[in-house]
Amino acid sequence: MQLKIASYNIHKGVGLDRKCDPDRILSVLAELDADVVALQECDRRFGQRQSVLPRARIEDSRYRPVAIDTRPGSLGWHGNG
Repeated sequence: MQLKIASYNIHKGVGLDRKCDPDRILSVLAELDADVVALQECDRRFGQRQSVLPRARIEDSRYRPVAIDTRPGSLGWHGNG
């Protein structure tokens, strides 16, 4: 069996156009077509540190977040998921 693994720094969801676009991130993940993806900077920097990718949108894709002891609404530990 072969697994394709990717790491992707989503920079708090903000692209080069300075817009936060979760759909763009999910499109890139679809293009990567990896079996496992480690996301970096997937939570907002301030406040409750909510995920920049809505959990429901992720679950509509082929990916599932791995449960890590986090804050409610976060995707991972210290912004990594």
